[in-house]
Amino acid sequence: MAVLLALVSLVFFVIGVAAYVLFSLGLYTIAQKRGIANPWLAWVPIADLYILALILRSLNVFGLEIPMFTVVMPVAALVVALLGRITFIGPLLSLAYFILTLAALNKLYRMYSPANATLYTVLSVFGIPIPILMYMIRNNQPIEVA
Repeated sequence: MAVLLALVSLVFFVIGVAAYVLFSLGLYTIAQKRGIANPWLAWVPIADLYILALILRSLNVFGLEIPMFTVVMPVAALVVALLGRITFIGPLLSLAYFILTLAALNKLYRMYSPANATLYTVLSVFGIPIPILMYMIRNNQPIEVA
């Protein structure tokens, strides 16, 4: 039984590393092509959200422009990580961060794959396809999205 558990753990670890590499490589490539300073930050957890925010430049969620988006995105992730387990506020913070992340990914998909943006956003709800989608769009030419 312990061997089976170790094998399953190893498989999930390998999948996690592959997902991390695909997402980081895709984000790094996009940042590099956009001329963003320090694109290597795409390989650093939390800092990769800063790079994503720099690529997007701004974000509008439900008609509300997010001020200081380059700060909000990484700080929101830290807040959810620190306070996400608190009984009442944790689920609300997690839901708000989930919506923020989906809105950011939707804008990225509209910039780099407008024909598939809706499909990619729906798939991103499940989380697993995000690294694959990021890797797939990395070489596309961006269009400006309001």
